Amino acid sequence: SNELRPRNSRWAESEDRGSISSSRTTHCKGNGGRSDGPSYKERRAKIERDAIIGAEREEKGGNNDNDNNEDITTWVGPLIDDKCTYYQDRDKVYPFYTKERGADLLRQLMEANAVLLRLNQERIEEEAVVAASTDGRNSSVSADVIVRIGHGLYAD
Repeated sequence: SNELRPRNSRWAESEDRGSISSSRTTHCKGNGGRSDGPSYKERRAKIERDAIIGAEREEKGGNNDNDNNEDITTWVGPLIDDKCTYYQDRDKVYPFYTKERGADLLRQLMEANAVLLRLNQERIEEEAVVAASTDGRNSSVSADVIVRIGHGLYAD
């Protein structure tokens, strides 16, 4: 209910306009109109095209632009002078710091995540085989393309 939300919150402001928005929203407005940014459908089509082109480029011997920090164990640095630098973003743009206890917990988390990521990769590879076998138009949908699409969708 509205009485539970502070009036100066983003929720309160957006309710007055009849929508929920954030400063990062670029593709829609509460009134159903279009803003200056691309729609979701346009953005998704571009991400898919870029993923296919990137995978084809790599296959032809180009740089692997999708190999950006895939080894999550590198996201948690060594403990030096009771300080450990770690990253929550795959591009390692925003460093965070912790001490020994936090570093130990982060390493345990990375070990558990590595298992889950292997299972995810297996599932992605299965989906790529199904996509290629059920629809000839999707023959370019390899596991690499699926991963690249995911990275494109969640990069921002």
